[in-house]
Amino acid sequence: MAKKIIYTSFLLLCFSLISYSQTIDSLQKKYPFLNTKDNSIANSESLNNFFERLKSLEKKDISNVSVLHIGDSHIQADYFPEIMRNKLQQKFGNSGRGLIFPNKIARTNESFCYKSSSNVKWKSRRIVNQKDTLNIGICGISISTKNQNAKLFLELNYNDSSLNYFNQLQIFYKQRENNLVPVIIDSASKPIANQCPSRELNGPLNFCYPSNHNVFGLAFENPNNGLPDSAGFILHGINLMNNNPGVLYHSVGNNGAEFRHYNSTPDFILESAFLSPQLIIISLGTNEAYAKNYNDEELISSADSLIKKLKVLHPYCTFLLTGPGDANKKHKYKNKNNAKASKALMNYAKENNIAFYDLQKVMGGFGSINKWFSKGLTSKDKLHLNRAGYELQGLLLYEALMFEYKKYDSH
Repeated sequence: MAKKIIYTSFLLLCFSLISYSQTIDSLQKKYPFLNTKDNSIANSESLNNFFERLKSLEKKDISNVSVLHIGDSHIQADYFPEIMRNKLQQKFGNSGRGLIFPNKIARTNESFCYKSSSNVKWKSRRIVNQKDTLNIGICGISISTKNQNAKLFLELNYNDSSLNYFNQLQIFYKQRENNLVPVIIDSASKPIANQCPSRELNGPLNFCYPSNHNVFGLAFENPNNGLPDSAGFILHGINLMNNNPGVLYHSVGNNGAEFRHYNSTPDFILESAFLSPQLIIISLGTNEAYAKNYNDEELISSADSLIKKLKVLHPYCTFLLTGPGDANKKHKYKNKNNAKASKALMNYAKENNIAFYDLQKVMGGFGSINKWFSKGLTSKDKLHLNRAGYELQGLLLYEALMFEYKKYDSH
């Protein structure tokens, strides 16, 4: 019996490796500048706790697995995380859209997966602009209003109906004595009764719907007897979920963000605990490498500080660092600092037994961004990619992650 199990596991591993090889070979043929032989994760054994959770999810021993992906403008665009999200949910099940923020209302670029709107203007603050006084939380961006007549709507716009609904949510917002009280409404602005009225101290408001929805609506009640100037509301983020077993893939991306920005935002760290991630992916370093005065020691000191703060709240969580991809400065100048930053992060990851993915090497190495541009995979600045480029990066990382998982699962 034991021999049969071992033989079956061996066959499954062989099949998985063949499938992986076919996908990677296809990408290599289509994009010959890729270094797909390097499409691997260093220190992958540090991901074993996460892989064990995925294995338990496949066996239906647990109901969900949570991933938190932290980054800069490459992540805010959402194309990269969305491929990871879709692929993982196709394989392991879909527990919901996860963390979202109405970036359009904050006057910055928003995910293509949903659209936000409001009947009033909101004040906004981003994590990279810390001269403001508005509090910032889990999404690295906040919006606030004192208008008690304000309404906010978020609508999922997936074509696939299986991805286009939620029946549970968490609202992250700053608790203050004179807060406007949030009221969940439907698309016709009618209040919906909460089926799970509970909230942990300084935690998100938990809300359960009696049925499935694809539109989230928010209105307010004023607890201060009609004195509108004395009450306000600061929104940190919204986590959309359903009651299906599967993966929740949360992404937090902010244009221009560096490790130090997340480091200096206490509520971002504290509120991450309520997402209960088993894997935290950190894709930062591009903006540090773009700076004229780039310094390895400052980068690693800031990265180490952020990871240590997260580990305090997530002692059993595993981490995956992705190095910055290849990029140009001012459109035409190759940036050597990206390789320096990637090497520094790789060495740090090795010393601290953290998984590491060398995105620049996989892209094709130093100067490869120009080949990506010629293939129509980047924007004109040759710093950011377009949708096709980010989706390619997401697919490569997913394949690398699943390759390691399949090896672990075969043991």
